[in-house]
Amino acid sequence: MLPPDGLVHVRVSIGGDGRVVAGCVVEPLHQALAERIVDQFVRRGFDPATRAGRPVATITEVAFQVPIEPSLEQRLERGKSATSRNPPPNVPAVEHVWASTDVAMLEQVAGPGPTPGAPSRQVWTRQKALRTAAIARLGALGTTESLAAVDRIVAAAMPLGPASEPFTATEWVLAAWHFGDGGFMPLAETTAPDGTTYIIVPGNLYGRFELFLLASKTPNDKTSWSRPRLTAAPSSQGASNGAMAWENGVLTLTLDQAPPPPRGVMEFRPEGDKAAPSAGPQTRTIVIEDVWRDSDKDSLTDIEERRIGTDPGAADTDGDGIADGFDTCPLLAAPKVAGPDDTREILQAAFFATLGISRSRMLITVRPNMPKLHLAGYLGPVIFSDTPQPVDRFGSPSGDDRPIWLDWTIVPMGDDQAVVLFNDVEGMLAAGGQNVYLKKLRGKWYVVAQQTTWIS
Repeated sequence: MLPPDGLVHVRVSIGGDGRVVAGCVVEPLHQALAERIVDQFVRRGFDPATRAGRPVATITEVAFQVPIEPSLEQRLERGKSATSRNPPPNVPAVEHVWASTDVAMLEQVAGPGPTPGAPSRQVWTRQKALRTAAIARLGALGTTESLAAVDRIVAAAMPLGPASEPFTATEWVLAAWHFGDGGFMPLAETTAPDGTTYIIVPGNLYGRFELFLLASKTPNDKTSWSRPRLTAAPSSQGASNGAMAWENGVLTLTLDQAPPPPRGVMEFRPEGDKAAPSAGPQTRTIVIEDVWRDSDKDSLTDIEERRIGTDPGAADTDGDGIADGFDTCPLLAAPKVAGPDDTREILQAAFFATLGISRSRMLITVRPNMPKLHLAGYLGPVIFSDTPQPVDRFGSPSGDDRPIWLDWTIVPMGDDQAVVLFNDVEGMLAAGGQNVYLKKLRGKWYVVAQQTTWIS
């Protein structure tokens, strides 16, 4: 267990280059948490010790403040006490949600319908942050009414998956909580003779910069669009001035291509790793029937299935009875026998309250060596990787594939409390950590609080 003050002492061996070559937690501690703490020091590095002006190896002991509150009740009481006052207008929206005891309002914010407000890039007014705060507040209230609301929200989301329709045109959402709600920026559009409007949107939903096709008969209704479907058209960053024409079911896309920009903070690829396309005017041909083709009728297209690794000829690649298009983990079979499993239930509740509820459709890759637990309720595919994350010569993530890497540590805190430590990495300077607190109430696990721990 953690010391009451959360202060942990770590003994580390530091090489002459400042890198940590070994480390251990001095006091007895949960093994998974101890490994995670040591890993933070290994990644961080230090200024090396010196002797006679030259760097030397050394062993030292460092105090580390674990970002976990010793008392969950203290955190909940702070939220409860906030309900006794009316927050002033300048209080961030998330705090308004946390201070509320209006179960109906909280369920509206966290539920499947439109979230009040507009997409935002501000940390505490983002719609996904509001939804996480709302579902945590419902759990923290702990009443029969509030827990029933959580159960309804979860039940509505469980059947959803990567192929769920329709798509709201404002919800091009980045999955990670520390990014804004995302933008929706079509490159080109055209309308066919039957009145269907087609648009091309560039994005990295599946981990690479690719082109996606959407369609709507009523384009002014933002909730009427088909979900983004991956095209096979060659793509690269730096495209602009797009225009598109329809003829006999074929879309001809023209664009101006500039050389790709330097690596951004959200990209894994090293400098120079991606070959620049020829610059200037470009033409792409997109056959609509090819984009929509779904040979096995599982609601994922053949192009998408080849992209994420499922079988375009089998509606249920992992054989768990869930069609690939509605299986959050399409390459990991769901357990056949449903029985009590605290570890799985804790992770599922924490995952849904943070990432599932975000409404993102981005592919998430789980780091190797993570427990393979089937997850549900997320609108993008979650793939458990058996391959270590590639890094470049600076130790930063590299490669042009799978931009979101996720790992977690589950820390039990007695029989009825737990915390899940999530870490996500998107690129060189794009990463974050959060703690998700849970309580077992009336035999089920509910999220009751969320805490930011670090942002890169």
